Amino acid sequence: MDTQSEKIARRKRKTPQRRVPAVIEQRERKPIAFGWGADLTHREREAVKERIALLVGIALAVVIAGLVGWGLLQDNVIGPAQARSANNKPVAQIGNATITTGFFKRFEQFRSNQLSSELNQYQQEETTLNANPTKNAAQLAQVQAQISSIQQSQGTVSQASLQLLLDDQTMLQRAHVLGVTATPKQINAQIVVAEKNAGGKLHFQQFLQTSNLSYDEFKMLVTGDILRSSISKKLAAGVNPYELKVRASHILVATKQKALAEKILAEVKAGSNFAALAKKYSTDTGSKAKGGDLGYFGHGTMVAPFDKAAFSMKVGEIRLVQSQYGWHIIKLTGRQRMHMTTTELQTAQATAMQSWLAKQQGILHIQRFVALNQLPGVVTTPTVVVSQPTIAPAAVPTTAPLKVPTQAARPSATKKP
Repeated sequence: MDTQSEKIARRKRKTPQRRVPAVIEQRERKPIAFGWGADLTHREREAVKERIALLVGIALAVVIAGLVGWGLLQDNVIGPAQARSANNKPVAQIGNATITTGFFKRFEQFRSNQLSSELNQYQQEETTLNANPTKNAAQLAQVQAQISSIQQSQGTVSQASLQLLLDDQTMLQRAHVLGVTATPKQINAQIVVAEKNAGGKLHFQQFLQTSNLSYDEFKMLVTGDILRSSISKKLAAGVNPYELKVRASHILVATKQKALAEKILAEVKAGSNFAALAKKYSTDTGSKAKGGDLGYFGHGTMVAPFDKAAFSMKVGEIRLVQSQYGWHIIKLTGRQRMHMTTTELQTAQATAMQSWLAKQQGILHIQRFVALNQLPGVVTTPTVVVSQPTIAPAAVPTTAPLKVPTQAARPSATKKP
């Protein structure tokens, strides 16, 4: 028994035990990002991914909320604040009144709408008249002149708008020196007319909204218009319709021909015929055929040296004067006070108004903060204005540029350049 056991034991020792290789399962190592997270288990890795996704979602939500909040802040707080700041900047100051950028832009747009509306009205009238241009020639010429004037005004609407506002403020602050006022009754009556012309209060409100003017701003413009009319009438009544005029003849020669001018002067003083010498020597084609006669003319018609000499001479006196056009041998042939023509009187009255405004503005002192060529421009998109053509003449002050007429007798060589 023992012997058998020993045999088995020796057999086992002689036969080596077969080694079976062990199979060890290893996890796949996958990093989450940039090599990080490779040592995590699958469950841990999925948990990390969920946290990252959550954080990214929160971050995106914060960014979107921030952008939306910034947009709302910009639209409702920052933008309006910047606009208010820009609109509150002064364009000009006169006396105790400041014309702000915002009010100036609103009034400028209002004036532009006025001009566009008036232009459209005249263009429609022109189309109607063109149906029979021969019969309507005179009226057509007037309408076309109005169209041309309005188109020119559209090119200077910024400068004209500022001047109108300055003039309005001048009258509001200085009308009392002439004893002129605009009563509440006058103002209300004018606004009632404006409402009626607009087609009622509702349309009038629409008109104000379209024009971007407040009721108070419109009321101020109405007040300025009333004062303008009253002041203009008062100043016009003070213009003397009689004007001192002189009559003169002259012989004009070139600047480099002073010796010739002195020779002619000596001949005239010696008794030679002035008219004959004018026809022979004068270079002024407008008067030489008339023997140098210029007819009667008022102050400021001729160039300054000629004007000064003529109004300081006695009738029959002869004098040699130089201007930018050459040498003038002047002979004064008449002096008298004459009644102005209708055009001359209107010009003198308009000049009186402009002179008064200029004097009062000198007292008030104007301070400009924006150069004329840098004034804010108007919106170029078409704007619909409710009944504007009928409101404008009744309620808004307008100033037409002075057009000083030229005399038919004014010589081409002595008229103002």
